[in-house]
Amino acid sequence: MPYKDLEEGKEYRKRYYLKNIKRLRKQSRERASVNKYKKAEYDREYRLDNLDSIKHKKKMYREENKESIALKKKEWQKTEAYKLYQRVYQHRRRAKVASAGSFTKEDIEQMYKEQKGKCYYGGHISLEDGFHIEHMTPISRGGSNNIDNIALSCANCNFRKRTKTFKEFFIYECDRSYEKYKEENVYPQGFY
Repeated sequence: MPYKDLEEGKEYRKRYYLKNIKRLRKQSRERASVNKYKKAEYDREYRLDNLDSIKHKKKMYREENKESIALKKKEWQKTEAYKLYQRVYQHRRRAKVASAGSFTKEDIEQMYKEQKGKCYYGGHISLEDGFHIEHMTPISRGGSNNIDNIALSCANCNFRKRTKTFKEFFIYECDRSYEKYKEENVYPQGFY
């Protein structure tokens, strides 16, 4: 229902929203879950098209709300979650600084050829759709950033490996495959 008076229209929409808040929120969640990827793509394109505007708005917000931002930051720094975050951050930073070595794009290209475009851990998986540069011994566990500690893996293997060493991951995968074989009578995939 169009209103000639802008304020009257705003008040009507506000009353309608408050009256139907549960139903409207449920519809919004359902719409968002159905269109999750479209929304993510739209948001990404919007950010890319409006970088300067977004940057300016964020800067203006920070300038206008310095006190409240500082207060929230102080409150956050008192929480246990922040202290844990800091410990993890410092540990990772120390490990990264302590781990010597580096590798180049050419090293990675050579490794891709040596691995014949296959995942280091699940050798039957192709890396054509993308790969992760993976530390066989994680930096957080004392591994280096040298090329001899690097392998190319698929995302699935890298996420399953987490902070395990190569040997721990190999044992974990063998146990997992054996359990699957016992339960489902399926031949284990394992390492090839």
